[in-house]
Amino acid sequence: MAVDAAPPKVRCGEIHPFSEEAGRLLDAVAEHRLAALYAVTLTLGLRRGELPGLLWEDIDWPGATLRVRR
Repeated sequence: MAVDAAPPKVRCGEIHPFSEEAGRLLDAVAEHRLAALYAVTLTLGLRRGELPGLLWEDIDWPGATLRVRR
């Protein structure tokens, strides 16, 4: 039996990819040797367990992509 249902309403709002706190964190670690790791983590939303598995070979420089495999 088919039932008619209204689709869910999509809320469109302004997107703020980084909070103010994230920006301050990146500023604070800018000179740290792991600054790039922090930036990648915040940008891609990686989980703590995915970070240690990243290798240079996971980066496709010409294609500008990063593959999280581990």
